[in-house]
Amino acid sequence: MKYSIGVSNMDVALRPLMEKRLPMQGKITGEIQLGKQKGRYLPVEICGRQALFALADILADIIIEHLQIRYLMAELKTKYDYLS
Repeated sequence: MKYSIGVSNMDVALRPLMEKRLPMQGKITGEIQLGKQKGRYLPVEICGRQALFALADILADIIIEHLQIRYLMAELKTKYDYLS
């Protein structure tokens, strides 16, 4: 199955974020293959149901990490005004 994953910010390099989180087994067997990022979109090809669940875990991890960083930055800005 082929998917195209996109981000709203052109400055985000999605491929390196996903490569760091790919399971080693998926890299060796080629169950999850990342294409070349074109602008905001990254083509992803997966083979099988397990790879689909792994892709969902990877994307959820990226989203949660982003939200945690935004929350921490907001907390720091309220405590330290000079960070604004």
